[in-house]
Amino acid sequence: MSVSEYKRALLYRKAQANVCKNDYFNKIQSFTNDTVVGGNFLTLEETDNIINSLKDKKINSKIKVEIDSYQQLVE
Repeated sequence: MSVSEYKRALLYRKAQANVCKNDYFNKIQSFTNDTVVGGNFLTLEETDNIINSLKDKKINSKIKVEIDSYQQLVE
């Protein structure tokens, strides 16, 4: 993706986020029972950088994990 395509997509995502922001904040507030402050969120650029850095990392694990039920994930 070229820089101009990324910037165009970023502008679109920001506009969509602004449309839904109040709904998101209300959902978060209903889960946490706390006031949501808009300045406490990462920017789209910051989250993109985090996702891209995680995509580039290779995780090598020799530990086998067996999950018999979803309840093991919750505990």
